[in-house]
Amino acid sequence: MKIKSFITALFVLAFVSFSPGTDHGQAHAKTYKRSCKAQYWVIPSRGHRVSTPQFSAQGRVGHYAPNKARRRARKKLNKCVNAHWRHRNSNARPSECTSANSVSGYPISGSLENHLKGILCYHNPGITRIRANVSVSFSGDRGCDGIDPGTGVIGDPMTWTLDHNHLFICPEVDHTPLH
Repeated sequence: MKIKSFITALFVLAFVSFSPGTDHGQAHAKTYKRSCKAQYWVIPSRGHRVSTPQFSAQGRVGHYAPNKARRRARKKLNKCVNAHWRHRNSNARPSECTSANSVSGYPISGSLENHLKGILCYHNPGITRIRANVSVSFSGDRGCDGIDPGTGVIGDPMTWTLDHNHLFICPEVDHTPLH
């Protein structure tokens, strides 16, 4: 009799634990997050190279697959960089470069062109016309590199050149002493 009562109790417990509408015994989904970083560079043919502070994006997956999460983060950075370069003279930050796209620490709130010109001209006083390569570099663990895990082929290199020989015209600065 005790064995029959024990088996019945186990059956009832199992039925209640795994019945619809309860979450007893069911695994809760965990979200895994990984990130990649990016940074703009301006490399003039003469003068000092400059860069912006790094910014990052976060990718998420519902199962443990860190490289897949990083690939998602890299795609978000790609979208941000492409959108802001395409609209580099706009005074607004693209939505692709905001927290709505899981991008954080983006250092440019307005015109990308004016921001890059400002730091380049500041670090290269006396030069009014500067030709430079504009690029963005990416960093992070595997998955940020753009390597397709199925083929091993690099889909997105770690450095993109956005423009070769881009012309920046710096404002002339008056260096006469104020007496």
